[in-house]
Amino acid sequence: MSILTKWQRQLAILRLRKEIKREPHISTYVSLVERHLFQGDLAKASQVVDQALLRYPDSERLAVLQSQVRKVGLRVEIDQLRRQILTAPTPETFERLADLYLSLGEAGRALRLAAECARKFPNDCTSSWIEGRIGLERYRKHRVAKEGRAAVDALERVVSANAEHWRARRILSELYLEIGAGGLARPHLEALARRHSTDESIQAAFEQASASAVGDVDLEKALTAAEESRLKIGEPTTSSTDADWLRRLREQTGRLVKTKRGIVAAQVVGADEKLDPLRWDGAAEKIADIADSALHRMDLGGLHDFRLSGPFGHLVAFRSDSCWLLFLCSEATRFEAVMEAALEAISEARVAGGEVLR
Repeated sequence: MSILTKWQRQLAILRLRKEIKREPHISTYVSLVERHLFQGDLAKASQVVDQALLRYPDSERLAVLQSQVRKVGLRVEIDQLRRQILTAPTPETFERLADLYLSLGEAGRALRLAAECARKFPNDCTSSWIEGRIGLERYRKHRVAKEGRAAVDALERVVSANAEHWRARRILSELYLEIGAGGLARPHLEALARRHSTDESIQAAFEQASASAVGDVDLEKALTAAEESRLKIGEPTTSSTDADWLRRLREQTGRLVKTKRGIVAAQVVGADEKLDPLRWDGAAEKIADIADSALHRMDLGGLHDFRLSGPFGHLVAFRSDSCWLLFLCSEATRFEAVMEAALEAISEARVAGGEVLR
């Protein structure tokens, strides 16, 4: 590589860094990360994407990019494990590779590994362990009863096959206590207490399970009750904190209209507020109604974005917490660009409110 080429590449990085200081958009962060990766500087690429996610923690684009950066760092180990699975597979190899995929957010690949492991080692519990952890993550994200049941079934298969699988016992007991099924948690906590007799947290959990264990526990009823409780808790409430959050978010979305990114108008609608049908041709109100009714019917734990095209152009609705961000856009506007703008508005509103971003 010539000195001129190196200088040009370094100059491009410096320009991107200055642009981030002036206007820290998601796309600029992405360009800088890609530059560092192209030059083989994994450490700086990782540093920049972590910095970007602190500012825009809800950005799916940045989350995917972070996964890609981490994958580059883990590529050597992943390739080694893949070769080992082809030549001399073991349950431990499958578990380690699944761990790496899960750490990268690639649950689909981990599930495919679990299926392959089950075919090669039908009497081993590793495949159920992988499936149970993925199911538990999904359940805790959506709190849908059927996902909880699938996770419990897989993890109980692990314990049935290996009574000394302490990690499975621990997370099962934690899950049972979460849904108020102390009676189901007790046998796992008893085993854990015998194994870890000095662990005060286990003793406290055992006392909690004993106190809540009254009669037989129906897992289906406990999971259903937990799901219904989650839906009730998720009902919108009005507070001064909510009002301040909506005010900041409206300020940020209002600025997006002035950026000439194809957004013609923007509106933030709180949970207890009414839409203006005259301004939006009734389209946004229809979309919001569909979202509320589809939440239970589709059993997805929530719907988050919608697109509707008509004589008005494009209407894009994006859900954040208990409110909706609505954007009226020109026909040429890309949906992904609007979603990115919405995430920037949300993150900037959080920064304006002094909230801690993790």
